[in-house]
Amino acid sequence: MLFFVLAVSLALTACGVHTRIVPAGEPQPAGERTVLEPTERITLDVERFTSGHGWWITAKQDVRITRIPVTEQHMEVVQTVTFVPSVLIGLIQCPLAGLAELVTGRPSFAETRRLGCWRLLGQEPVAGTATFIDQQEGDPIISTETRPAAGVSLAIGTERESLLIVGPTDTTGRLAFSRARLHRAMAAAGVAPDRALRLSTWPDEHATLTLPLSDEDRTALAAPPSPA
Repeated sequence: MLFFVLAVSLALTACGVHTRIVPAGEPQPAGERTVLEPTERITLDVERFTSGHGWWITAKQDVRITRIPVTEQHMEVVQTVTFVPSVLIGLIQCPLAGLAELVTGRPSFAETRRLGCWRLLGQEPVAGTATFIDQQEGDPIISTETRPAAGVSLAIGTERESLLIVGPTDTTGRLAFSRARLHRAMAAAGVAPDRALRLSTWPDEHATLTLPLSDEDRTALAAPPSPA
């Protein structure tokens, strides 16, 4: 009988080496991948200097944010040969090592259980198992946030023409320009101040804003430029 078992085992072993890719453990969170897509929707806000001699402009932009959760799964490339007598060892090794792993949580018992369970299937693992990490992406989570718009330039002028290009905005989405600078641009263009000026993003007009001028502003802007 023993001779028969050994003969069958050797015959099955001669079938060659089997290669399988199997997960090792449970998938683990590995952070997320974030994709930012600025939209063309920009809003502008204006705030006067405390001195009254200039303005702060704040640009904000809607950003489409796609967050994709990532998990990592450790995988093993397992090579085994068919060896029927291994079943006898696996009958003992697989359940006992599994119980020890459950009680102690030690990785060494997990490896022993893995080998025992392969043997229970009549497969004898070959030494030198390779491992690699397989990353999987989950369902994307999409949201929209309004954030400071950096790098935005503005054209300042009338409804008919631009008088001054200012910018770009800094990382906080802000830029400043003085009334004196606006005065020089209007004087050079020969434009008299009206009750308001027009601000727009430049060169693409994604947003516009009306800049009201006070009586003090119009008086200062209408004054003759100072001699050089």
